[in-house]
Amino acid sequence: LSGGEQKILAPKMVQGSARQLAQRANDQGLSFYKEKRYVEAEAAFTEALKLRPDFALAANNLGFVYYKQHKYAESARWFENAVKIDPSRAIAYLNMADALMHMQQREAAKKAYQNFLELAPLSANAAYAKEAIKKLNE
Repeated sequence: LSGGEQKILAPKMVQGSARQLAQRANDQGLSFYKEKRYVEAEAAFTEALKLRPDFALAANNLGFVYYKQHKYAESARWFENAVKIDPSRAIAYLNMADALMHMQQREAAKKAYQNFLELAPLSANAAYAKEAIKKLNE
């Protein structure tokens, strides 16, 4: 207002926090997964975890991509990472149990199914987990 010339600068582009970028990478991974583009999904979930190593959802998603590619040992490792990050992530226990079953690790699978049921006894997947435990007990 003093009559002097002032330059108004546009705000700088904000790249986003690591948390936001990790979420974007995870979302991109989900898109690739839905298109069955598992290699690209794997890369996106890995990027999300590089940006945010404590991202349990991305760890579970990466494990599931490995599972869909029949890489059961790698998938089980990522499901285990997911529950280390967030022990309340019930679906990761269910996914881990399924991967362990493919690896013939019956006792570990049974424990993972039981952990899932403890966390999510009313889940739509509860009957499936109970049936799996029943078969493991035979």
